[in-house]
Amino acid sequence: MHRVLTSLGHMSPSRQILAELLYRQYWQELRFKTPDSPALKGRKAYSQNDEDGIIEEIFSRVGAHPRVFVEIGCGDGRENNSHLLGIGGWSGVWIDGSRKNIQTLRSEYEAVETGRFRRECLAERQKIVVAHRFMSRENAQSVVAECLNRLGVGPEDVAFLSVDIDGNDLEIADSILGSLQPHCLSIEYNAIFPPSVRYETPYQESFVWKGDDHFGSSLLSICERLSKRDYSLICCNLSGVNAFFAHRKIIEKFERYDVGDLYVAPRHDILAMHHIGYGHRRSLKNLATNADLVFL
Repeated sequence: MHRVLTSLGHMSPSRQILAELLYRQYWQELRFKTPDSPALKGRKAYSQNDEDGIIEEIFSRVGAHPRVFVEIGCGDGRENNSHLLGIGGWSGVWIDGSRKNIQTLRSEYEAVETGRFRRECLAERQKIVVAHRFMSRENAQSVVAECLNRLGVGPEDVAFLSVDIDGNDLEIADSILGSLQPHCLSIEYNAIFPPSVRYETPYQESFVWKGDDHFGSSLLSICERLSKRDYSLICCNLSGVNAFFAHRKIIEKFERYDVGDLYVAPRHDILAMHHIGYGHRRSLKNLATNADLVFL
């Protein structure tokens, strides 16, 4: 999970102005090339970049749908693609391979006094099942099935799947899609590769990202693999980190564009500068007043 928002420190006024100007330039370029792109509605609440607004826009077009998510690579829960969904009434599953992340998530959640009070007083509440699991191509389906079973829902109830694990993202996503068909999928892509290049990092079950350019798959390779699962690319976020795909059952809600037009190059530093202005440190406190977290 690439950290684009790395600091809430101070920036000089000139850097702030530069960040805002570049952000607006990227947004205008996106609007010119793909005027119907959900990425134009991007904004940050609890996502790392602008994913919250993109997800909101996608599901505003879908209409009636289940309100269940599965996020692979949830981090410590404070910033990810489904935190805001949980506050908004969705149930779901959080899975992460880092013991430290899950321990931090558990300790912060259990320390929320307001959350404890609300959990005692409110009987009918949505749940988020949290699991510490290192995901592989071999165990992906069984781990997700275990978590959904604990949540009390079936694979047909999942509307949103997010996969961001800095490595075997495509292999894990492809495996999971063999047992469920969410309306929308978000997956990290390696934006260093232009949209004309096919590349997939060779699968290693125990792969761990080393912080360099060796991870994941190119956007074109992801598009070609997921098309076999009936998913089509609908947008990439402005920082060039996550690509969003819609299933065939809802694809008519979105304008179709070429992969080359939808591709976004890596802009991590500029977007980090822009998002520093979002201020307050994220916590689990607001989520804890709305949802019960169940740890496996």
